Amino acid sequence: MKIRLLLFAIAMLVLLVPFIIATGVLRSPDAALAEFYAQRDAAEDQLADPLIVTGCRSANVVAREIANPGMRYRRYAIGYLGNRRCRAAEPALVKIVENPREEAFFRADALEAITRMNPQRGRRLAATYVLDDQSISLDRSYWQALRGVHE
Repeated sequence: MKIRLLLFAIAMLVLLVPFIIATGVLRSPDAALAEFYAQRDAAEDQLADPLIVTGCRSANVVAREIANPGMRYRRYAIGYLGNRRCRAAEPALVKIVENPREEAFFRADALEAITRMNPQRGRRLAATYVLDDQSISLDRSYWQALRGVHE
């Protein structure tokens, strides 16, 4: 009986590890970013999914990338940081909000991301930079990203 249980456990492990790696739980931040950039046919609400399923492990790589105003899918990368509430990326987002040379929509996206992770700081920045009320969109959950749910 113990041998059967051990063999079952080993079989489950052999089956689960590739699934876990493929779905992003163990994917490296660089691999997740490469997949994020390589997307061609993803629906708009699914563009950040390769990053979302890594949790905040990709936050430092993405924070470095969003400093580039020409970054592909930059709005979705900024959204990922706010969606997952990756506090390590907050300084990079603040730089975008405070930079008057940035496009207004990037500044608004960065402010929204900051507000999700640090509502008090977001309100302070909004008092300085926002002229009217802005709505904040709904979060995309880990489970929506993992299952590929499109709304």
